[in-house]
Amino acid sequence: MSSFRLSYHGRFLLGAAVLLIAAVGAIAYLVSSYAALQSWYLGLNSCFYRVESWPTQFFTPAVKAQGNLLCALALGLCTLGLAYLAYRWRQAPTAPLAAPPSWLRRADALYLLPVLATASGLWWWGQAAVVPGTDEVFSALYCARLPAFQTVAYYMLPNNHLLFNLLNGGLFGGADNLVATGRLLSGVAYLVTVAAAYGWFRQLTEHRLLAALVALTVALQFPLWGFGFQARGYALYALAHWGAFIGLFGYLQYRRGGWLLLNAVSCAAGYAVVPTFLYFHLGQLAFGVVYQLLRRELDWRFWRYQAAALVAVFLFYLPALSFSGLAALTSNEYVRPKSATLGGFLPSFGQDLQGYVTYCFSRVKVLGVQLSYVLALLPLLLRAKRNTIWFAYGLFYALLLLVLVLLMIGMRRSTNQRNLIGHCSLAQALVPATLYWLLSRLPAHWRAARWQLGVTAGLLLILGLKFAKTNPIAKAEDLYLFDNTTAYRAIEDGVQTIPAGRSVAFSWESFNAYHAARQRGLRCSLPCEPASADYYVVYGREKLPVALASQYELASTFPKHRIYRRR
Repeated sequence: MSSFRLSYHGRFLLGAAVLLIAAVGAIAYLVSSYAALQSWYLGLNSCFYRVESWPTQFFTPAVKAQGNLLCALALGLCTLGLAYLAYRWRQAPTAPLAAPPSWLRRADALYLLPVLATASGLWWWGQAAVVPGTDEVFSALYCARLPAFQTVAYYMLPNNHLLFNLLNGGLFGGADNLVATGRLLSGVAYLVTVAAAYGWFRQLTEHRLLAALVALTVALQFPLWGFGFQARGYALYALAHWGAFIGLFGYLQYRRGGWLLLNAVSCAAGYAVVPTFLYFHLGQLAFGVVYQLLRRELDWRFWRYQAAALVAVFLFYLPALSFSGLAALTSNEYVRPKSATLGGFLPSFGQDLQGYVTYCFSRVKVLGVQLSYVLALLPLLLRAKRNTIWFAYGLFYALLLLVLVLLMIGMRRSTNQRNLIGHCSLAQALVPATLYWLLSRLPAHWRAARWQLGVTAGLLLILGLKFAKTNPIAKAEDLYLFDNTTAYRAIEDGVQTIPAGRSVAFSWESFNAYHAARQRGLRCSLPCEPASADYYVVYGREKLPVALASQYELASTFPKHRIYRRR
């Protein structure tokens, strides 16, 4: 693990290219009429999720007017950005500082490779044993399968993890099963996260065995392991947290701009996967303010990179804002307040906080004593001297938790547990780091090194065993908080009643049945695809299209679905 190594002028050229592309896109949007943009967008692909409601619920004339303002703002930002880059280009680069020590050396292979092999086995077991989740299928079918621009511009539901689906479609768009390729993509992010945890702890403590144990417990932790084999963006989202975390503290230690570049790129990627990366980034910004105040310094370079990351995020989401509307991101069911008053929200919020802690640490107990809360609070004990990196870790963790709590209280909305996968992973790694530091404070005659190895390794083994027992294969229902296995098996059984070789049309919400039927080899079509199908499957309260209702009769039912057969 090391900082990004782009040349001084290379960074400016890359930034200028991004700004120019965004500026050209903003100008094209501004000079085009609503009708012209609608025609162009549908010309890319006119068969997508609920296309019939797209012009009335998403890209409306009001959204076009809103998009004009946003594109004008984007054009202004791009102009300022290009002017700034031109100014900086003329300045001679500062002499680089001495290179930091390498995070991974050849000797690390003996410890890291077995951990990665184990993590690969954990991923393979999970992806083979756990049936596709509803969100996995929806994302693969309705998001990743679209042309690239529509993937990032159509924010039909918050489970369109834009960057993840863009990568899945861009890398594997020709594949027949984008759920399988999405799981592979998550697996890669999962393994890189495990390697990052190893590299960070080894660099911090110079202890390879403990670093390997830390990486293994990170790999075994329920949320990261579970979403490491799901075709969703959460493993990539967790990796973005780790990249931002490592970049931030690499910069504090070595003061090289490459670490800030790693931090900024990771922050932008985290937002691009799931906007709830805001929980982490606001914590990082609060840390920047407090840390610099305590040191009585103003680090303009740090703030320039943070501003650049936020501009990049705005430009990445500009297609979604301009074609789906601001309300699609800010007024959906996952961000609206749960209660009209703060008093009505707080009782349930207290229960949610307890749920977050036990979710991260799998309700770990020793001799019947619940340790999850102790573990979650342990990094707050990093009260070292202000000029040490240990103090910075303790301050960062405290502000990360404080900002998270205050933000959810301010929104009157608790987030889904899986949105805290990055927080959980970092907390899991900081717990043994804190214990290692606390044991280093023992008197010299206690031989602290032995206690550091023995006690820290003992805790990691306990956690590893607990995580292995409470694993996302045995507890797959805890991934999405409902029994998806039973539901999907029922869908597979229902689809089995359709004879082989027949053609089947599906309603928009019967996408799980569509996926199961495709895996059987049936000829499948969606409502936007013209087809004279032998069977038609509808979900829940959906009905047959009016024009086709007289052509079909009810053949059979299975949970929440009805199968119609052509008369």
